[in-house]
Order: sequence, then C-alpha cells, then structure tokens
Amino acid sequence: MREKNLHDWLTLSLLPGIGCIQTHRLLEAFGSPAAVLNAGQDALRNVPGIGVKLASKIASPGELDKARAAAAGELNKAARLQISIIPFDNDHYPASLKNIPDPPVLL
Repeated sequence: MREKNLHDWLTLSLLPGIGCIQTHRLLEAFGSPAAVLNAGQDALRNVPGIGVKLASKIASPGELDKARAAAAGELNKAARLQISIIPFDNDHYPASLKNIPDPPVLL
C-alpha cells in the first residue's frame, strides 16, 4: 500500500502545469493524491486556482497515463540508487518545511 501511495504522490507531482500551490489546494479539497487522480473534471475545476484548462489536463487519461509511467520510472530509479522519496504526508517530512508558504510536495 505504501508503494501505491508514493506512486500516486509522484504521479500527481509529474502532471504538467501543476505546481506546489495547486497540489496543496487539490490535496486540501480531496484529501489524498489518489482521490485527486480519481476526481472528475467537474470536481477538479471547482478547486480554487485550478480552472477548466488545468482540470482538463489532470483528468485527461493520456496525461494521467504519461505521469503514471514517469512515476513508475522514477520509483525504479530511486530504488536502484537507494534514494528515499519523502511525500508531504510522511512522518519523516521535516516539520519546518511544512510551515513555509509553498512547501515542496516531495523530497
């Protein structure tokens, strides 16, 4: 389950046009990366700062497939290089970073 959660975090972070601020808004609205990735275009565009164009990209099966494939590649690369990827919701994510205005989604 942990690997799936990390894959969802990476997928969300690799979708084009989504920065940290938008990602945090989406997470606040939907609760988890998986919920964001499964949300429909109508629900996505109602999130402040997302809009129709970005919601369309996030909900696009083609864009999601590309981001999922890229995320799988990044996970394999990290495993091969023995690098840990720490998502925002991980206990090891530094508390001091969580308190800045635009914290990175992944470390």
